[in-house]
Amino acid sequence: MLIKTIKKMDFDFKITTWERATVPKEKEQEVLQAIKEGKIFESSDIWGICEDLVILPLDNITSEPISVRDNDGCATIEVLDDDGETIYENV
Repeated sequence: MLIKTIKKMDFDFKITTWERATVPKEKEQEVLQAIKEGKIFESSDIWGICEDLVILPLDNITSEPISVRDNDGCATIEVLDDDGETIYENV
């Protein structure tokens, strides 16, 4: 019987997060219109409009755990071994 030695474990937790992107006043209407038109789906999409910015400030304003039920019955906690193999899921 081969016993696997685990050097480390990674514990992953799925959460729901709200990010806040702050854009210059002159880009506000352009970003708002792109969101309304379905061209921007996440904060990183704003770079297409504000590509001239050196830093686009992003703030993680809130995060909270997501339940297995809210995740369509899929795991929200996973434990991975040293080889990246999942050894536990909370489903």
